[in-house]
Amino acid sequence: MVEMLGVLTVMGLLGVVGVMGLRSALDSAKANKLIQALSRRATVLAADKSFGTNFTDNTSFGQDSDYTITCTDIENTNLFSCTVQSVAQEVCEKVKKSDWKTPTTMLPTTCGTTNDMVFTFSKDLDGSGTLCSEETPCPNPNATCTNGVCVEPLPQSCDTNAENPCGDECQTCNPSTLLCENACTRKQYLESTGTQYIDLNYIPKMNTGVKGRVVFTDTTPPDQYLIGSRDNTGNTRFWFGCSGSSSDITKRFIRGNVGALQVSTIPVIANKVSDFSFNYNGDRKTYWDEQVYTQSNAVTFTPTRSWYLFCPNDRGDAQPALRAHTKLYYLQIYEGTELVRDYIPVLDFNNTPAMYDKVEKKLYHNKGTGDFLTD
Repeated sequence: MVEMLGVLTVMGLLGVVGVMGLRSALDSAKANKLIQALSRRATVLAADKSFGTNFTDNTSFGQDSDYTITCTDIENTNLFSCTVQSVAQEVCEKVKKSDWKTPTTMLPTTCGTTNDMVFTFSKDLDGSGTLCSEETPCPNPNATCTNGVCVEPLPQSCDTNAENPCGDECQTCNPSTLLCENACTRKQYLESTGTQYIDLNYIPKMNTGVKGRVVFTDTTPPDQYLIGSRDNTGNTRFWFGCSGSSSDITKRFIRGNVGALQVSTIPVIANKVSDFSFNYNGDRKTYWDEQVYTQSNAVTFTPTRSWYLFCPNDRGDAQPALRAHTKLYYLQIYEGTELVRDYIPVLDFNNTPAMYDKVEKKLYHNKGTGDFLTD
């Protein structure tokens, strides 16, 4: 009798183990079947996403899983998601423990008794994407956290002929793609080496004022002018730059046809960061490193040509001999107290150094030769 009880006990245990093994095998089969069904959908829908075709209807895939699967496009992004309803805990855990790297995310992170699992895919099916949560928001404040993935807004289409087509600061219209793209990889300064210049497309007015931060990397002759222009005749002019011998560097205003109207000598030290401001046709004062320098007299000049940056606009041409060797950190132009231009150094969408006007929301590129340098 004892021996029979022992045999029955062993058989019972074997039966329990067998049932558990069978259940585990069935759960594994369901998990594999679910992964295959999702992989099939992901392949088709990624192609739809890449080629811009209509999203394939869920009914087209038939009943190829033990669960109901619904896939939806995440519009205006490179992502789409598939929801699987009422997945058993054991199957959920086996899917999550599988070496399936195609989805960007699988939710939930912890399987419960039954689960509505959500799988998010990128159109490249490489599992790429920035993960996020309530505790870890998206790095880009314009992105939204969807199914645990940062959804970046796609660039809006734009018209290069429209005025400020992109609206937001640091966004501009890429003429190659006709999409609004980030054009403001902010740099500390833009450095000219003597062959570059920028047409600011701005003609100064009687109430124009200028502020900026600059470093003259070379203070030896010949003269170097940061900004300026002549009129149509070429006789009257307004230039602001570094002039004088290496031992006697001065800042010079040139207005009218009476030659150099020179302010008091300003000590310009090579490779020193200096802040400056002045009023065109204003109070004849130049502010340089918090010191005030007054021009001896004034000549009224009504310009007809736009200012060039890093050299003067000499009758529509940039004078090679007067181009500045400088690092420019920013330049602001005021009309009275109103800020009308605010130029900052950036890299554009082609990683080309340029100045970006935050007021006009436009890029200003090199019109000369060579390339600007940046930090």
